[in-house]
Amino acid sequence: MRADDDIRFLKSIKKPITSGETIAMVPSLVGTPSQARGETMETVNVDRQINLKGEVCPYTFIKSLLTLEEMEAGQVLRVVVDYLPSVENVPQSLKNEGHDIVEVAQINDTDWAITVRKLALDEEE
Repeated sequence: MRADDDIRFLKSIKKPITSGETIAMVPSLVGTPSQARGETMETVNVDRQINLKGEVCPYTFIKSLLTLEEMEAGQVLRVVVDYLPSVENVPQSLKNEGHDIVEVAQINDTDWAITVRKLALDEEE
């Protein structure tokens, strides 16, 4: 049921978020380490950005994960998507893989930015 609640929440947001406004956080992702530290796009340096507009699940997740594999632990990736299910699925799947979701924010009427920090995984340490 939690995924359904998150999708309803995301669909309920009608206007884009502009600079200085509170960002839209996916409710089930609240409480990640970055959020506990108060980090947002305004305080985090993005090391790499990928544009996945036009892509659908599971490709949005797979391409995000492959990009993170090329990055160093601690680096930050920004993923831009326009497929609403990806707004829920990509952050949740990346969180399940052990990465830190910094922010999920609507950037205009159709696009969302998912910001994720690569965390060191056991096999990489």
